[in-house]
Formats: sequence, structure tokens, C-alpha cells
Amino acid sequence: MNPPNKLGITKFEFPNAAGLAEEIENSTACNPTVGGQESNAYAIEVQKLSKALVAVANQSWRITVAIIDPDSQEPKSELSVQELKKIGNALESMNETLCSLGIKIIDRFGESFNAGLPEQVVTEEPRDGISKEQIIRTIRPTILWQQTMVQRGEIDIAVPTTKK
Repeated sequence: MNPPNKLGITKFEFPNAAGLAEEIENSTACNPTVGGQESNAYAIEVQKLSKALVAVANQSWRITVAIIDPDSQEPKSELSVQELKKIGNALESMNETLCSLGIKIIDRFGESFNAGLPEQVVTEEPRDGISKEQIIRTIRPTILWQQTMVQRGEIDIAVPTTKK
């Protein structure tokens, strides 16, 4: 959605992965190079990001091992309780790692809809038995990085069939 020009609001472009990496580089407190050497603050940020990416890669591998049959390389048709627990633990670890980097994933599924939310409504589905609009599906979550929205969520909502 583009704001009308008369409001004087600049359109915000959401960064891609390269843009996000550039933001991380630009957000460090010190210059990355001082006298030809990396500053300590920059080196710490790069190290933190590197460790986080390795942690996410490890958890991604754990999920892959749990759901892919090693012989056929196809997804397993059934998962054991132990495999489901491994997947759940790996996802929890990935979310904690992202949180440590200041990345917050917001899924508003099941919440009441408010027109002031940043999510974009993709479809409205009339539904009997509800008195107010409700979020019934998250297509894409809203993602914040350091309290700045870097991905606008997309949702489907249910609307009452009769208005009071």
C-alpha cells in the first residue's frame, strides 16, 4: 500500500537479506575500520551474527534429519513422537537465536482483528456465529528487527455475516 503523496509520508522499502546484513553493519556503534583495523564493536557484532547463523543452520539440519528418509531422500510419511519432539526443540532453539538478534516473529492467528494492525488483509471470509472480525489465517507473519518492521504480515480474516 502506498500512502497518498499529499500526506508527505515516504514509502518504506523492506530490506532483503543483503539489505538486512547491510543494516546490521551500519548499526554498529563504531566504524568498522579504524586505522585499517576492525573496531571491537564491529567485530563483536559480526561474531554474534556468525554464531547465530551457525546455530540456525545446525537446527535446520536437525529438522531435516528428523523429516527426511535417509534412503529415499523423500519426506517421511509418518513421524514418531520422538521425531516431533526433536523438530519442536529445534524450532524453539531457532526462535531463541533469532530473538537474541532482535528479530521478533508476530503471528496474530486467532486474535480479534483491528484495522490499526500493520498486517495486510488478503481475504475476508463471511462467517456465521461471530460478532466481530477475527484473524483466521496467517499467510506471512509480521517480522520486526530491532523494533522496526522488516516484513509486513499478510492475513485472512473472518467477518460476521450480519452487522448489528
